[in-house]
Amino acid sequence: VLKSGDGTGVLENCLVDTWVGQGRYTWVDLSAGPFSWGPIIGGVGVRETHSLPSVSSLFEHLPEGRATSESLDEELERMADQHFETISDDQEMDEVELINAELDVYEMFALEHCASRQRHIPLCEELREWVASLEDKLIQTARNQNAAALEEAGENHDPLTDIVPNLRDHRWTIFGSDTHVANFSVARDLFLSELGSTISSSLRFAVTPSLASPSFHSHKKLSFLLYVVSDHDQYSPTSPVNFDPEILKRELQRLCLPGQQFQLAVHKMRLGDDPALALGFSQAVRTAVIPSVQHGGTFQAKTRRYLDSKALQHQLLEVNRNRGRWVRGKTAKHKAASMQESESEVLEVPIFLLSLAEPSGMPLLIDKHYLAKSLPDLVLVVQNQDQAWDTHLACNNKTIVWNLRNPLRSTLGAVAQHVAGILPPHISHSEDTTSQDWLWATGSHATSPTCPSPL
Repeated sequence: VLKSGDGTGVLENCLVDTWVGQGRYTWVDLSAGPFSWGPIIGGVGVRETHSLPSVSSLFEHLPEGRATSESLDEELERMADQHFETISDDQEMDEVELINAELDVYEMFALEHCASRQRHIPLCEELREWVASLEDKLIQTARNQNAAALEEAGENHDPLTDIVPNLRDHRWTIFGSDTHVANFSVARDLFLSELGSTISSSLRFAVTPSLASPSFHSHKKLSFLLYVVSDHDQYSPTSPVNFDPEILKRELQRLCLPGQQFQLAVHKMRLGDDPALALGFSQAVRTAVIPSVQHGGTFQAKTRRYLDSKALQHQLLEVNRNRGRWVRGKTAKHKAASMQESESEVLEVPIFLLSLAEPSGMPLLIDKHYLAKSLPDLVLVVQNQDQAWDTHLACNNKTIVWNLRNPLRSTLGAVAQHVAGILPPHISHSEDTTSQDWLWATGSHATSPTCPSPL
């Protein structure tokens, strides 16, 4: 598509900092972002700025670690050379002024390399001890000079009333405070606790996801029956650029267990050739007004056409009961006999792909929001003409769009739920509660709701 220069149907993927791969891997980039995704109107579990531990907010107020001890030694020597070069050669300096000049060098070095340190730097610790001894030496030298000056002037020297002149106010705390080390320790502990919560969430939603109820049994063979039902000639429903049965077959093979057999049979029919079937579809069509919120905060009501899945299933079962065909999947009789060896070996999965015209210009969905859905006895899929349709989901303040002509990803997700009970990655289900966490609703796999591009 890209080589031909036709970008139709090529959609922008959601830029994320978490990824669930098709293989056995998952990665998280804590230095990227901020990102957000999920339903536009918000809700519980939506991916927000603070869903992952923020390295910058926890550590940005603390300075980064400095260079190696060898480079710091060289830096200290360079600062000393530059500082003493500023002192004129003919300028006479007594011992007090020389000590103050040396302390000036240590102060400049400490301000750059030791102040508000995250960790103990050996050179800073050495300088702190050396500066303490220099301070004592400076005071004693200044007192000796003061006593000598008083004696030379013939004045009495009282050690209790000594005034120590020529002392500059050096900031000794700049060599580091244990408070900053404690702050770094607290930030590290907070980071590790939030990271542990993230890993726990990944185990719950990505590594060992919940399964839909009731229990699902393994079968030796899966038989997929794809019924392509159309009522238009605007485009070919099963062309390679739309819904390609060969790609569907390849991806279904990836869903199978090791040693499990499967087959795919494709049947095409026109909706008008079967009046009973056409009547069943027409009776299941509904319209509804869906409230939505735009990115600017503007409320908007949208009219949507959709198929009521329960009503359509009822109609198809009626047709099936009268004609003895089509729906032969997990019926109640099949479930009751699933433990019997003859019926548990093969599971037939009817997949209805409905490619219907859009007389009102509105696409036809399933239960207001879905392109595919797993029903107790079949998998229902709809195909529409629009190749860039705005969904109810958003990513980084941009609406996620779907290619309605190629509902392959949604089909595979519905089949995975139908055969094995696999739920979307942002849903965790237990006997009493259902929770959502959109943090793991990413990746190029069948159940990813945030990746619009086909597999």
